Amino acid sequence: TKGHTMEQQTAAAVAGEAAAATTAAGECSGGEWQTITEGSASMRCRKGATFYNIVQEFNRDLSVTVLNVFSQLRREEYDAAVKAGKKRPAFEGLHIMEALSATGLRSIRYAKEVKDVVQVIANDLDAVAVDCIKANIQLNQLPEGIVIPSHADASTLLYNCKDSISKFDVVDLDPYGSPALFIDAAVQAVAEGGLLCVTCTDMPVLCGNHPDTCFAKYGSMPLKTRCCHEMALRILLYTLTQSAARYKRHVVPMLSLSADFYIRVFVRVFTSAEKVNETTSHVAHMLRCSGCETMYLQPVGKAISRGKSSKRCPATFSCPAVCPHCNRSFMIGGPIYTGPLHNPDCLQRAQTFIEENKEKLHTSKRIIGVLSVMSEELADVPLFHTVDCICNILHISIPPRACIQEVLENLGYHVSLFHDNSQALKTDAPSEVVWDVFRLWEKKNPSHPSATSPAAAILAKEPQITVTFPDKPKGKKRKNVPRFLPNPQEHWGPGTRAGRKRPAPEEHAHAETAEKRPRTEADDAATTEAACVVLAEPVAAEEVSTTVKQ
Repeated sequence: TKGHTMEQQTAAAVAGEAAAATTAAGECSGGEWQTITEGSASMRCRKGATFYNIVQEFNRDLSVTVLNVFSQLRREEYDAAVKAGKKRPAFEGLHIMEALSATGLRSIRYAKEVKDVVQVIANDLDAVAVDCIKANIQLNQLPEGIVIPSHADASTLLYNCKDSISKFDVVDLDPYGSPALFIDAAVQAVAEGGLLCVTCTDMPVLCGNHPDTCFAKYGSMPLKTRCCHEMALRILLYTLTQSAARYKRHVVPMLSLSADFYIRVFVRVFTSAEKVNETTSHVAHMLRCSGCETMYLQPVGKAISRGKSSKRCPATFSCPAVCPHCNRSFMIGGPIYTGPLHNPDCLQRAQTFIEENKEKLHTSKRIIGVLSVMSEELADVPLFHTVDCICNILHISIPPRACIQEVLENLGYHVSLFHDNSQALKTDAPSEVVWDVFRLWEKKNPSHPSATSPAAAILAKEPQITVTFPDKPKGKKRKNVPRFLPNPQEHWGPGTRAGRKRPAPEEHAHAETAEKRPRTEADDAATTEAACVVLAEPVAAEEVSTTVKQ
């Protein structure tokens, strides 16, 4: 290079060759090196240069499990179609698209651990991430062509694959934040009966902290409630249902998970105009009492049978005008999906797969516990109460959850947990019965609420039932598996987006001090000078328009 000595040029050439050799050996540019082994895959990347979060190992282990179950189902469906005499092409295997791949670890694991995988497209918009994907493919010595790195915008790539020839058996969306931007393209890029996997990490939005943002992204208004994580799952499923319905497609949930700081759903996508018309029966608005937090659901549509056919029409309003328990007004939220969150056959197959492969998956113990609770959840009961929330409203001592469950079951109702909440009381008992049970508990453990509180209005009513609270609840005999594990590490969260560095405490304090510094005349003069420089060179309107478009 001009202006450099021969020694400098030689040193630069040697350094360039070394860097090229390093990249070819399975490395990518960035900060400090870290080597990761997860499942049967290995990965090398730079900290901060490419996004990787160890918390999501449970997510990836569960995804490998569900994809193996789906592969088994896919093969069985092809074999059944052939036996039935239907003309269908032979089952080739799974074509998978991971639209937001980051390090490529998930794609590599799919290629190595999921049965019948033919090809995985590992896509990312970040060039550094794509280099990392290429390096990790070489590091894992995968057969040529099984994992293909792609450097493209995820939505554009999915839209380009929406014709019947290019569609994928599996489309996986696992973004940092909201997947809302990619859902419309994803539901079109999934093959008939294919699997769509979607993760959301923007839980504050979905759980009611930013309702306006949630409505803008997902078309649903969230409510602040103790069952907010199940509500988040049902908002996401509603969004998927609505997006698919525009193209005469409908979704069938296989498994819906709330864990840590995120939710993840696995749904199959089918094409059927008739099934699309039925979706109104699985959509409802939520009504939440502003005093006692009792929830009611108002369906959007109802089915009217006419002989052998049925027709959907708007549902009549069936909820009370004010809360019948505390006489407070309602807040309206939704719509949400109200159908089943899980497929029982999928859960059973997943449990079988985990039992057979528990040594290969690091988080298998936790997966077994979560699947165990999911298999017991009441499929036809959306949302739930929590024992601690009800007792907090009534200002009474908290009884053992098992005690309340046994009382409700003795009354003839069904009760279950929710896999993300150990205090959940998911029951088909009407809210009137639930409040009566706690009114009777309050008589054993008197409280003295304020006369203007919701508790006073609730406790003023006499219970319409008679129950006996057991001294020692029997409980159900279950497998000896952990069901609600604590976080394995401190500061268990979503981590920092790749390329962004959190400021050190002293830097943050310095920035706050700088922001509070009063503005001086020198600052005003500098601002004026900068504005004059900008205005000194006028730009044509055509150039501005071109720049904006770019």
